[in-house]
Amino acid sequence: MLIAAIMAMGALPSCKNSKYKRIFTRPDTLCIDSANFLRRDTSNGRCVTVYIHAEYPTPITGKLSANIAAWIRDKLGKGTPADTMSAANIVRYYGNARYNCYTSGSSMPPHSYYKADCRVEGNRKNYVSLKFTLAECAQGAHCITSVSGITFRKSDGTPFGWNMIKDTTSKDFRELMREGVRSYISKTLGEKYVSDENFRSLLACEPEPGLSGENPLKHFPTPKTAPYLSQNGMTFVFQPYEIAPLSLGAPKFTIPFHDIESHMTKDALKLLKKAKTN
Repeated sequence: MLIAAIMAMGALPSCKNSKYKRIFTRPDTLCIDSANFLRRDTSNGRCVTVYIHAEYPTPITGKLSANIAAWIRDKLGKGTPADTMSAANIVRYYGNARYNCYTSGSSMPPHSYYKADCRVEGNRKNYVSLKFTLAECAQGAHCITSVSGITFRKSDGTPFGWNMIKDTTSKDFRELMREGVRSYISKTLGEKYVSDENFRSLLACEPEPGLSGENPLKHFPTPKTAPYLSQNGMTFVFQPYEIAPLSLGAPKFTIPFHDIESHMTKDALKLLKKAKTN
């Protein structure tokens, strides 16, 4: 029995080089490795920079790690490299593809900047979440930054997003969105509190169908991007231009679990279940 147990342990993938050595769940052992890619060209009047940082599961041993890996690859670009087990190979494959796209196409701008960052944002007993941030500039225009995230259930790799919320149309939930954005704007502007009048003047969102002319603070919109679980709450993100001018970036805020739990579905609440204590 002892020999069999030792052999079974030896058969498990090693997390020796993993940044997160303790992310573990059966039947999938999740090891997260990180890798960087940087390629720059400043010759012939060209100024092209491509940078990618990714925290990527390696090796891929089950549905959880496979789903995470597929999500990251989808965010980084089209196609699939022959070797999907190496974080270094992943960033090199998509980094070179992006760089070649910028430098070989005659219609592509010669002055371009691409920065992609994918990392673990939350890691608890029942779930792991990732955040993907993309900053892209072309021809000296304003740099557009987008943020998205996703949560995976550790037991089977099931992804979670808007399916964590029972009713996105409820008044209480919309109020959470409103105050979350207000808090973000307050911090961004360095003000203790943003009045309703100033808040309304800063909003650039389109009214929902059938609500034209209504006070946007009363019928506050929800983000187009799905929420994800951070370490201590649920994070929501409005993309640039979606609700506020570009100068305010991408409004992002995290609602603590004790404030959002009443709006979460049963399956989502199970993700927050703590380990049993003796």
